Amino acid sequence: MVEDEPVVCAVAQALLSRSGYTVLTAPDGASALNILHEHLTGIGLILLDMTMPGMTTNEIVQAVRAVDPIVPILLNSGYALGDTVAQMLEEGSVQGFLGKPYSLSELTDKVQELLQQS
Repeated sequence: MVEDEPVVCAVAQALLSRSGYTVLTAPDGASALNILHEHLTGIGLILLDMTMPGMTTNEIVQAVRAVDPIVPILLNSGYALGDTVAQMLEEGSVQGFLGKPYSLSELTDKVQELLQQS
């Protein structure tokens, strides 16, 4: 999970953990990439907030794809689905979008759906 808001990160991590998932967290794109390099075979999905300090969403997605071209990426944002996200979904660089705020069931349903597809 890549999320720069500590409260949002803690809540989502708790929700996913209670649902049986192991959750690694990173506060920014660079930290997320370090974690990805450390766990090359153990990451099943990346939940990526779209507004991150230091790197744009596109830069993070491209860097993730250079390391792991197939790990599902689920973007999330408090903003509406925009042209950039629609394009990323269409080209397959990301596999899903979840608007904030989301419920536990919305989060776990989308995570499970993407994990089953991969």
